[in-house]
Amino acid sequence: MKKLISFLAVVLLAVSFAFAGGSAEQATTSESSDVVTTISNPITIEFWHSFSGDVQLPVIEGLVKEFNDTVGKEKGITVVPVAQGSGPQLYSKVIGAIKAGDVPAVAMTKVIYNEDYVTADASVDLTPYINDSEVGITDFDDFFPAFQEESMGYSKEGIYSLPLAKNVDVVYYNADFFAENGLVPPKTWDELEVVAQKIYDLTGRAAFGYDNLSYLFQNLCYQYGGAYTNNKGDLLFLEDNAWLEGVTNYADKVWAGIWRTAGEDYFFSGPFARQTIMMYVGGTVESTYINMKGPEFKWSAAPIPQANPEDPHALSYDHVIAALSLDGYTEETYAAWEFIKFITSTEASLKITTGTAYMATRNSVLETEEYKTFIANGGNDALKAATQQKDFLFYEPAFTTDTYSTSTLSTEITTMMKSILENHVDPQTAMDALVNALK
Repeated sequence: MKKLISFLAVVLLAVSFAFAGGSAEQATTSESSDVVTTISNPITIEFWHSFSGDVQLPVIEGLVKEFNDTVGKEKGITVVPVAQGSGPQLYSKVIGAIKAGDVPAVAMTKVIYNEDYVTADASVDLTPYINDSEVGITDFDDFFPAFQEESMGYSKEGIYSLPLAKNVDVVYYNADFFAENGLVPPKTWDELEVVAQKIYDLTGRAAFGYDNLSYLFQNLCYQYGGAYTNNKGDLLFLEDNAWLEGVTNYADKVWAGIWRTAGEDYFFSGPFARQTIMMYVGGTVESTYINMKGPEFKWSAAPIPQANPEDPHALSYDHVIAALSLDGYTEETYAAWEFIKFITSTEASLKITTGTAYMATRNSVLETEEYKTFIANGGNDALKAATQQKDFLFYEPAFTTDTYSTSTLSTEITTMMKSILENHVDPQTAMDALVNALK
């Protein structure tokens, strides 16, 4: 991938919009004299998102209606939800809107996409709104620590998003099979090898797999004592052999046949629901697909295995929400903030969590009687396993360098992992090929 220039990079070179923003506080002081905090006349804004299906869409549309009927009615704000297809499709449409000079006021996105909007001066620093004595919030620290850090982890100083619908990997396991055979979900990679071998001996099939190989690589880097990247795009994993130890140990089990890759299935929810594999790692939202594919199937979930239980790490990922503007702080921007404040509140986050299977984002959600009852009644074991990891989550930094970005690196990591696990390429040889591809 010699001198890779993505579509994004071309856009960022072409787009140069003036942006009046502040810097992060709850971290630093922000200039806020130009921040608009009133609506002169009733206003309508669009909320672009990628929620879909019979599970997610009613929840998000219900929350938009609730906002319009309450806060929006009081302040003269109407939010129109606009589904824009998949996450990548939504991203492409926002990039197109930036080029056209007409962006939606608020958008669901991912940190790696929002970094591109930040670089194009199209994503708004929310810090002045968060800290405003009249319209701000006083509970930013209620978000899980990793989500606070992620919100401030962009290439420019400031808070350019808040967590909306977050994910973390968990181990799904066949509850009946485990109970019948006296098995317990593994807490470490060593325990996983032992359990998988027992399952292999009983079934004659590979017992375990990991949905997303890029996420696997990132978890292995940190769990084995190293790191992944930062928001400058530095390849921190090349600074030591933590990645090599983790990947080699993982590959040995795949090559031995007791673990496997998803292959043509792409995701393990299908084989798992068909009970052709007894456990796998995937995000909390996978639980909804398991239920659809195997409605009578009894499963449970546990936190992901660790290399060292005394120093645990788990990658968090998926959706944030951002205010977009090409004209600095406007009435539309303020309207977007009021909606962002509403939809990331404890009450709204609770509904997103229990309604869509995205994990909770706030400590206060876990303390509500509704959430406690939901979990106690077996509402979703994946959510319970997810929040057991909340204090050691980390996030994937967003960056764009001259030759690669967060997303292109992730793609190359996935390619490298497949070459190792499926084609038995030596890990160091595969890594050398990856580094050469990024030049």
